[in-house]
Amino acid sequence: MPQTPPQRKPGSVSFAIGPTVTETEQLDRLAETYSTQADYCRHMAEEPGGAFDESWVLLAAAWTELAEETKARSGIAAELTMYSGRQMRP
Repeated sequence: MPQTPPQRKPGSVSFAIGPTVTETEQLDRLAETYSTQADYCRHMAEEPGGAFDESWVLLAAAWTELAEETKARSGIAAELTMYSGRQMRP
């Protein structure tokens, strides 16, 4: 038998506006992971006698770009979280 959703009190809000702190933290961790990948690729590009030096450099650049974009998204998410926590005044 289907369940009916719980009834809410009038005026109550059951959702958050904007990203949560955990979303910001997840984006920060993801950006750090991307940076680590970029560092690894740069390290591999510097290995002596490596046949794929240029490929490693290109891959490092791609990981770096992802890290920077993700870090920027984290900053935007943090700002949205800050603004969504403020009281709205009439």
